[in-house]
Amino acid sequence: MKKLLGIVVLGLLLSGNAYAASVFDYLNTGMSKKEFRKVVDGGSAYGNKAAFGKAVNYNRTKEIKEFREKYGWNYIGRVFRNFSYSKYFPESQIEILSHTGFNYDHDKPAQEEGFGIKRVPDEWIYYVFENVTKPSLCNNESKTFTACRGTFGDGTFKTVVFNKYDALMIVDPTNIKKYEAQKNEGIRAIVEKKEKEKKDAEKVKKVALEKTVEAKQSELAPMINSAKSTCKTLGFEEGTDKFTDCALKLYTQEVENKVAIKVAEQKSSNSSNSGTMTIYDPVRDSQNQIDRGMKMLSGGCTLGIDC
Repeated sequence: MKKLLGIVVLGLLLSGNAYAASVFDYLNTGMSKKEFRKVVDGGSAYGNKAAFGKAVNYNRTKEIKEFREKYGWNYIGRVFRNFSYSKYFPESQIEILSHTGFNYDHDKPAQEEGFGIKRVPDEWIYYVFENVTKPSLCNNESKTFTACRGTFGDGTFKTVVFNKYDALMIVDPTNIKKYEAQKNEGIRAIVEKKEKEKKDAEKVKKVALEKTVEAKQSELAPMINSAKSTCKTLGFEEGTDKFTDCALKLYTQEVENKVAIKVAEQKSSNSSNSGTMTIYDPVRDSQNQIDRGMKMLSGGCTLGIDC
């Protein structure tokens, strides 16, 4: 029995490690497109083993998983399929292939984005094939995702890179500096975009905080001003202990009245909505407002700043 359990545990560990493998554990330099297709093709969002065979393990590797999480499960599809990215460079007999981008056009500039079309980012999965005399001809004119209806072409697998400009450096080594500059510019653009998104989020947070402060001011200020006005009418001199005591008592009464109204509203709401209950603590809410009012009346804090 112990031996059987050991075998089961070992099997689970091995299966877990298989899915944590790297794409480089599956791709071999010199493999044909037919061999490549058996390993890689079928990067469906669902990873159905019956439909995609060995490719299901490849599409669970750490690199593919990172892109899935970054761009969404439906973003990564098959390589040899309509709408898949392919670009052939006859001068160097190199072909670059990639996975299907769900409603994405790899070469369309960002400013030309339209309905159903988005520019695929430079950070993507690019497979480089060399010694290619017949490129892949899978794309057709239809606007649907279909299997390859043409030839896979020839050539052998050279490497996989995760940036478009790294692939172009392999195609044209004489322009490495140019492509490195473009790659760095793309990275800077990504960083700047993230910084802008962070600043925008902070701005939204700040506006929300200001609205909260305004709401507190509109709630507390009228009650405090009313209490002060009443105490002045009664003849108490502002700034004295008696004036503060008077204003605090009137303010406390107003807070307790508001709390009583909230409690009544809660009871009415709970009775009309069967199966649901809103928990409200009148003592805590009342004490919090009284404490804030006391600090304000005594000059211990300023509403909207530190109250």
